[in-house]
Amino acid sequence: MILRLQSLAIVAALALAGCASEDTVGRMLANSSKYTFYTCDDLADAIKTKEARERELQGLMDKSKTGPAGGVVNAIAYQPDYDENHGELVQMRRVAAEKNCPPPKP
Repeated sequence: MILRLQSLAIVAALALAGCASEDTVGRMLANSSKYTFYTCDDLADAIKTKEARERELQGLMDKSKTGPAGGVVNAIAYQPDYDENHGELVQMRRVAAEKNCPPPKP
């Protein structure tokens, strides 16, 4: 009986975990004041680095989806890193906008 309740609790937790959007999860993982003292040039460099990492992780996730256990690999290996990276990128862009920084050059 206890094992059955534990299993039910795990299934419920996993089901509810899917309710959070990537943006919400990312913002929870990123410290909003971390980039306050960055200059516009520092923010531009950091944004470019995070954008490159996001493209890399998205490519890895797309590639792993083609495999038989792609969803599991994504959930365990790539999605947490992607969410954290995306959250930091959102925070950096917010701080850059607040400081009226020009968009990063490609």
